[in-house]
Amino acid sequence: MSLFEELRRLYRKDRFELEDFHTEIVAQVLRNSPELTMEWLRSIGAANRHMTKVISVETQARFAALEENEPGSRVDMVIRMSGNSLREIIFVESKVDSTENPGQLPKYAKVIEKQEGYDCSEIIYVTRDFEIPRADVIMARWFQFYQHLTAHVDSDGLAQQLKLFMEENRMAVRNQFTAIDSLALSNFVGATALMDETLWTEVSTKFEKILGKVSSQAKAFSQLRRFDRYIMYVEIGPNWDFECLLGYWLPNADPAKPPSLGVELGVNPKSRISNDVIAGFRSFAKKITGWNDKDLNDAEWPRIWKRASLSAFMGEDDHLRAIRDYFLSLLDEVAQLRSANPKLPWSTRSADAEDE
Repeated sequence: MSLFEELRRLYRKDRFELEDFHTEIVAQVLRNSPELTMEWLRSIGAANRHMTKVISVETQARFAALEENEPGSRVDMVIRMSGNSLREIIFVESKVDSTENPGQLPKYAKVIEKQEGYDCSEIIYVTRDFEIPRADVIMARWFQFYQHLTAHVDSDGLAQQLKLFMEENRMAVRNQFTAIDSLALSNFVGATALMDETLWTEVSTKFEKILGKVSSQAKAFSQLRRFDRYIMYVEIGPNWDFECLLGYWLPNADPAKPPSLGVELGVNPKSRISNDVIAGFRSFAKKITGWNDKDLNDAEWPRIWKRASLSAFMGEDDHLRAIRDYFLSLLDEVAQLRSANPKLPWSTRSADAEDE
């Protein structure tokens, strides 16, 4: 485990901002290594050959509002460079576990245009996950930076720890397929069909009967891309007070491990009734065998869950039937939870609203 991942554990989870934390580390590594800074910026087309010196690397840089009654701007990172009597300013907006706020980058374009004393400027939008390319900014990925970083870790202990931290947080996408990747791709369609057979039959029908709504099959792929899980889900309560998820969790960090399958009930920490929901979940988990309530103390997203390893079903004659029966039994227990907590708001929002 990296030093930064260890430090992360000291934060309250509801107050930890991964993007800001990561940005501060990257900025210091860039300050320590102007060579790395120039190499990365040139590789993505943000700095031309005339720029030879890094003047400064600033984080959380604030800029005044462009118009009255508008908030100012706070840019994740601002890099200033010079060379051949020219000066350049670069805004860097980082996204690791989120996406662009509406209108954020066009606003930055207006802000950077107002900066005086610079001959050229660029805006870099660097993300962990794939996003559709756009022409108004330089699109970059954190795995590209990671590839440059690996060449500079020998002489910088901080860079070494950053490298490990990026690997731990899925910012180090490989540039080569492994044998496991090839096997997974060969079987992806077939494996997806098997998961669908266990989910989108009587299981989804029962899910909807007990909880009122169920997300669409198409949403399962969105959940897979964003959260490494292939599930059905529903948001419960008028203000999304809690949720129920049922399906498969995939071990993206360690592909050698088998997937797990089961059900999870999560509590929205912003809900006004979160304490009541947590109390109901805790009482239920202590009474029913196999439910794990250790994550109810998680301030970021309290939850209880019950899962089994996919390997536990390999000895069955009919894997699909055994897994469907397991899911159906879990839904029976969810129904017990509902019956035991009639005062909780069990009305459901549209399960096909925007993903959480």
